[in-house]
This record gives sequence, C-alpha cells and structure tokens, in this order.
Amino acid sequence: MHDPMDTCPAVDARSIGSLLLRAGLLIVILSTTATAQNYRSIGDIDSAGLTVEATAGWGGIVDSSAPVPISLLLQNSSDRNIEGVLKLTDQMRGFEVTVGDLFISPGASRRVTSIQSLSNWYECTATLEQGGKILWSRELNIAAGQFFDRNINVALFIDEGGRNLQLPGAMSVTNKTSNLDVTVAGLTGHPVRCVTAKPWQVPNHPGPLVIVRAMVFPDGAEEKDLNRTQWLSVAEWVCQGGTVFVENESRQIVDRLVESAPLQAEIPTQSGPFTVHRVGLGSIQIYSGSLLSSESTELRQNIAVTSAFLARNQINTFADAGYLTQSRQGRTLRNRVLVFALFALYTLLVAVALALFRFSQRQVAGYTIVVVVGASILSGLLGGYLRLSKGDLVWTTVTQPGIGGLIQVGSLEVQSAGSRNTRVAVTGRHADLQFIGSGLTQNRYVYGYGYSPPSSGYSPFTWQQNQGPVAEDACQIHVPMTLWGHGRCHAVAYRSELQRLDFELDFQPRTNPDNKPDATKPPQPLSGLLTVKLRNHLPFDLTNCWLVVGTSQAASPAESISAGRTQYYGGYLQRQPNPVDGLIDVYSMQQVKNLPSGVDHEQEFSTTFHNNHQLRTVATGWPFGSRIPPTISQMGTPTAWIIGTLEKSPILAIDESNSDFSELEGTHLFIQEILPEDVPATLRR
Repeated sequence: MHDPMDTCPAVDARSIGSLLLRAGLLIVILSTTATAQNYRSIGDIDSAGLTVEATAGWGGIVDSSAPVPISLLLQNSSDRNIEGVLKLTDQMRGFEVTVGDLFISPGASRRVTSIQSLSNWYECTATLEQGGKILWSRELNIAAGQFFDRNINVALFIDEGGRNLQLPGAMSVTNKTSNLDVTVAGLTGHPVRCVTAKPWQVPNHPGPLVIVRAMVFPDGAEEKDLNRTQWLSVAEWVCQGGTVFVENESRQIVDRLVESAPLQAEIPTQSGPFTVHRVGLGSIQIYSGSLLSSESTELRQNIAVTSAFLARNQINTFADAGYLTQSRQGRTLRNRVLVFALFALYTLLVAVALALFRFSQRQVAGYTIVVVVGASILSGLLGGYLRLSKGDLVWTTVTQPGIGGLIQVGSLEVQSAGSRNTRVAVTGRHADLQFIGSGLTQNRYVYGYGYSPPSSGYSPFTWQQNQGPVAEDACQIHVPMTLWGHGRCHAVAYRSELQRLDFELDFQPRTNPDNKPDATKPPQPLSGLLTVKLRNHLPFDLTNCWLVVGTSQAASPAESISAGRTQYYGGYLQRQPNPVDGLIDVYSMQQVKNLPSGVDHEQEFSTTFHNNHQLRTVATGWPFGSRIPPTISQMGTPTAWIIGTLEKSPILAIDESNSDFSELEGTHLFIQEILPEDVPATLRR
C-alpha cells in the first residue's frame, strides 16, 4: 500500500517554493511601485505674480565635469511678500541642496547664483518652497552638455536682451558633434562656438568660466550691468588666462576690470585691430564699432580669428596633472598603528585569560578586571589623543608668472588622522579655496591628449564662501570627511609686482645641402642647435629646470595611418591626434642647470624633435612623475616652456592655526611660457 506520508515532503517543498516565488514577485512589484512613486517628477509649478528665469550652464552647454553655474532671476509683480526656501534636488539619485532662504518684496526682483558639482546628478529640479508648499518648480536641463567638446573655444556673449552673436566661421549651437579643427577666416584654428548669457547669469566665482575662452561685451554695455562680485570673478578669470572683448566707448568696464584684477595691467598696446591690456595670463581687448551692425562683418571676423587661436593650456589644472600619493610617514599612519597596537594588546591579554584555567576563580576575575579597566583607560587616553590629532596635508602647487606678477594654484589633499578633521585654511593675496571631492583621486591633465573626459579647468566643486575669521588674504572652508577619510581642495592666490624670467630662444636647424627634399620619402625629424638664454629676476631659486619646446612638422605616412589609435602612458589612455593640414606636433625636452636668483644662464643643446606620443623616450629623466610635459595649443604655433621646482611655496601658505590639518610635504612647481610670437621664426611652419 502506498503511504500518503511519502509524498508530503514533495508537496511541502513545492508549496514552499511557490510561496517564496510569489512573495519575491510581490516584493519586486511593491519596490518598483514605490520607486516609481519616489522618482515621480514634480513638474512645472508657478504662482501668481512670481516670474522666474532659471538656467544651468551657458547657453545650452552644461559641462558636468566642471563646476556648473546655476542662475535664477526672480521677480515679484504681486502686492504681497514672497518668501521661501530655494532648493535643488535630484529625486532619482536622492540628492538635495539648499541654496538659501529668499524674501522678495512687492515689485522687487532677486538674483540668485549657485555653483554646484553635478557630475553624479541624473537630473536637477529647482524649487521654491514655503511651509511645505511648492510655490515654483522647474527642471533644469543638465544633460545639454553631453556632446560638449573641449576642442571648441567657447566665446560667451554677454547681452541683456539675449541676442545672438554670429561670428564668421563659428559653429552653430545645434552642431555639437564636430571635434575637428575648422577654418576661420582662412586660418586653421580651434572651432569657435558663440553662446549667449545675460549679465545676471555671470557667476560670483571664476571657476565656472574656465570652459569659456573669450567673453564678449556688445557696444552699449554698461559697468552697472554686473555687480562688484561679478566683476571681481571676471577679472580673476582674465588673470588666469581669459580674454575679454569690450567696445571702446565702454571705458568704465575696462576701468572696472583693471581695478578689480589682483594683478596690475600693462600699458595698452595696439595689436592688429584691437587695443590690448595684458594682465596676468590673459588680456582685455578693446574694439571700435557696432558689433551687431550689418557693416561690422570684418570686426566679427577679427574676434572669431582671435578666439580661434586662444591658448588651450590652463594653469588651473596643471597642479592636478598627476595624482598625489599619501605619505606613509604622517600622523595618519602613526595613529592607525596605535589603534591596531591597542586592539592587538587587548586580544593578546584576553587570549592569556584562556590559559588561566588552573588558577582560582578569584584570580581569574581579578585578572579580567585589571585587563578590562586597563584597556578602558588606554582606550580613553587614545581616544582623547585621536580627538586632538591634526590630520595630514600633502599638496602640489604650480606658480606661473604673468603680466603684473605671479599666479599660483594648488592641489591640496588632506586625510583625517582618526578625528573629525573638517577645516582647511590657506593664506595668500586674494586667496581662494574650494573643496573638489573626496578620496584619493587621479585627476585629468590638460596639457596633453588625455583620457576622456579631459579637463579644461577646475574639477567640479560646490562653491563655499570664506568661513574663517575676518582676516585679510585668508580663506577657510569646510571639508566633509569621515574618520580616516580623504578630501581634496583647489587653491588660488596671486603676488603682484614681480618680474618674469628673461627668456630668449634661438634655433638653427640642421640642414644638408646635398640632400634635396624628396616627396617620395618620409619627412625627417626636425633637428638642430637650440640655444636658450635666461635671467632669473625672481626672489627665489629655481632648481631641476627643464626646457620644453613644441612645434609642428609634416606628418610621416606612418603617423597619418596610426592617427586616432590609442595607447597608454603613465596610466593615461591617450589618443594619437589626427594631423592638421598635414602637420603633427613634435617636442624637444632638455634639462637646464639650476637658476639661482639674479643669475644669467646660457646653454646650447643639439636636439631632435620627437612625436608627442614617443614620451617614453622623450621624457627619460623627467622628474615630475605622471605630470606629463605641456603641449602646444595650435598646429603651426610653436611654444616653449621653462619648468622647474621651488623649495617652498612663494604665495600660498597653510594656515595651521585655523586648520585641522598640518602640512606634511609639498611639491612646488614653476612654469613660464614663451608665447608663439616670441619663438624664433626657424621653429615656425
């Protein structure tokens, strides 16, 4: 007879499996429904009498790998006060940022700007809330920059009416796919894209302007269009390498920029159709005529050509060209060893207690009490020591001389030593400090053909005002950090009235009269005798100096065939560039003797120029690690650099009295560029 109990286990197993499957499906459905509800878009919401203009980025370009400016203009046309809390949210990722509390009286308007790090955001919704009620809401388009190409020189047209500036040969805003050089006014230069922004959209910090190569003010623009903080941010951006075009009748704008700049502008000179005030690493270029007039085609063409040939090199990212490796000799390691030693000692003493089985219970209890009390006391002492311990700070700075003085940027990496270390402070003239991320990061470099996406300036950051005590030329910020965590900051400061190196270069190419050019043979590498003359006017010595010279030469058939291929160097994925007009960039790197302050130096080198992608050979002996040498900005425009090291930072200093971190070590680099017009004609193509 068949025993019914024989089938029970099978029946029970099938029933249990079915129940588990149904329960799993129910959980998935409920979680999906809840997720859909949580991620449901707020949608557009308006209130009577409240008008808001809100934008992210510049004219439809949002570069999430750089700091993103968020700009809002709120106008109250009602007869009541409007107040609330302005927030930015990403419901999909769960991010929320409170921009600030707003109060707008009847008939008044309010300008609000914020600089945000949106690299991890999926969407961005701006809302104005009052007591849990949403008065206004808009989704800001932060996906507009997904096709943004850093090979393009962006010209930002500042116009109150939102008019568009058409530059001859410039790219259309809707054309976002080209990454090749284009012809502007018969010359090969970077593509130019002109985008429009209103004056109230100009940020209060130069960081978001780094993706902009030129800023154009139309005729009729007035100094009152921007406030004092905005003019200061534009002036600092100019000192860091930006170019501003201003109409001759808008002298108040020129005067305000010269007055606001942290470095002194040189006497204006005539350069082609423009009167130029050079200041720092950038310039203020004055034009004459009506920019938007139909008769001003030549003027717009001159602005397009100048914008197309603006340099791509940015001092802001050379400090981040490599990555900082945390030192193994600081407080962080020492404190970790102490914590590990305490736990190891406690574990050892507990293990000893297991071997005391032959002793009496009273003896074992006494031993245990002594161990526990002793461990508690030691833990308390160690906790107090950790609480008072400052963290470690390792930094790299880059100092570059410009017109009127020196600009210095610094990449600071801080690490907690087991305490709540959250404050970082620096001192220096016009010092600025911003938190740009956490963790040991390997940042992008800008001078070479870096892996995607290459950086064109600051890394993304959320702007913080100076939170330190009122002190001249000091800046303190909050660095969010966990115990034993890492953080990274970016600092900038200036030092005026210091002369640059006297820098003369001569090149005599090596020629063979009997060897006539043969079009059937590949071009020979450029070679010859390179002579450099230097005089150090700076009040500090330069050591471990290198001369880097870049120019262009005809690409060989092999280089043309291999264009576009990728390879790795120094941990970076590099793409071999396409030849431009049949040219490819080549470089010579030579080590120069140390340059003590006030000393003249002359040196000759027999050199051969190499392809940029032969850096394994060219950079033999290069002392700066993964910070690769700089590269030229344009094909056919040779450039030279002197790069060296400084014993200590000449401008920026760590304010340890207002910091939770102490300087552990630092690398301080110096770089000076010879502009293309100062490079000998024998290096031009």
